[in-house]
Amino acid sequence: MNEFLRVLFDSPAALLDDLVLRSLVALVFAAILGGVTGSFVVAKRMTSVAGAISHAALGGVGIAYFLGADPLLGALAVAVLSAGFIASAYLRHDASLDSLLSVTWSLGMSVGIIALSISPGYQPGLEQYLFGNVFLVSREYLFYLVAITTATVILVAMFFPHLQAISFDEEFADIRGIGLKRYFCLLMLLVCISVVLLIQVVGIVLVIALLSLPASASIKASIGLKQLIFLSCVISVVCSLAGFFVSWLADAHYMLSLPVGPVIVVVAVLAFLGSRVFRSV
Repeated sequence: MNEFLRVLFDSPAALLDDLVLRSLVALVFAAILGGVTGSFVVAKRMTSVAGAISHAALGGVGIAYFLGADPLLGALAVAVLSAGFIASAYLRHDASLDSLLSVTWSLGMSVGIIALSISPGYQPGLEQYLFGNVFLVSREYLFYLVAITTATVILVAMFFPHLQAISFDEEFADIRGIGLKRYFCLLMLLVCISVVLLIQVVGIVLVIALLSLPASASIKASIGLKQLIFLSCVISVVCSLAGFFVSWLADAHYMLSLPVGPVIVVVAVLAFLGSRVFRSV
């Protein structure tokens, strides 16, 4: 750990190709992506929707492995299909939406596990997709993560008034002709992409935590959606880096191999609980 810090401060260029630096950069951009999209997820109270999409994505991972395709592309395809299915029911105000979410959630997980179990050849550890592994981040993945996070921030900035309107008052947005369906579909697409990219960092099981906890910890301290997004990104980045270094220190000094993703979520839970205590004082 001391050697890593020495090289980091003395010669940052030496770490440009290093796995650790790549993991840190991935954590920062994943945290920003989760903070931005998670703010809308929490503001719109669609945490269960995001959870169903993230768990359904495992079905895409399993099918892609069985067909010999890229697992993340499979996850994205199934996530988009699931989001379209859920969005159509949501926009119709279908009373059975909760049941549809449960079906999507459980079916995706089941199909994914079955497909992975019968896939020929190399069998990846299921934990890699359930709980993530930031140290497996490739240069290609990092490029996509940086590009999509940047694009997401730009899109949110461009269409912020419309996204804000549908997040807080759909009826008003529809009356004003903002285009409820169009911008709700855009929001769902951003959630899908965020979920798929965050799978590599924290895994399918924990994606919903990284999307919701920082925003939930920030919401009472925010006076508007813009401030919520900013605070959520800050807390998300801090929790992600803190989780990384806690895991690193535990391994370096106590010989405890703690997975980074779950440690990040534990830190985020502590931040959420701390915000609740602070508000009650």
